Amino acid sequence: EDVKNLRPNERPDFAIGVVTSAMKRFATNEGTTVCLLSGFNRNYVRDGNRDPILSDLDGSSNIEKDASRVLLIHVPTEYSVGGSTFTQTLTADAQEQPSFFVKIIQAKGRNQGTCALGMMFHRETKTFRQLIRP
Repeated sequence: EDVKNLRPNERPDFAIGVVTSAMKRFATNEGTTVCLLSGFNRNYVRDGNRDPILSDLDGSSNIEKDASRVLLIHVPTEYSVGGSTFTQTLTADAQEQPSFFVKIIQAKGRNQGTCALGMMFHRETKTFRQLIRP
């Protein structure tokens, strides 16, 4: 009901807070999981393509307040595996780069903590596969 009362020119941070609070109430009342997607403010790219952190999310204070878990998906331009460094460019041509490295970062995990996990995304099957260290 709160979401319906938002005006078109409402402050974005206020609007995000209304949505995250409504989603949390819905998930709690229905006993279900809700997945909410949010964009980055791109500060982490401007700061040298570092790994994103929770405050890089648009509306991060509201998301942090209401979420039980926050996962960030980062596609770095360079990554290291087994002591070797690789550079990747994300092209539209899946034949040129059929899979690419992504870092899944758990920036918030109520009762679970934080962590990061390296994975390969395979375009053909649209699946993630965890990188296993030798």
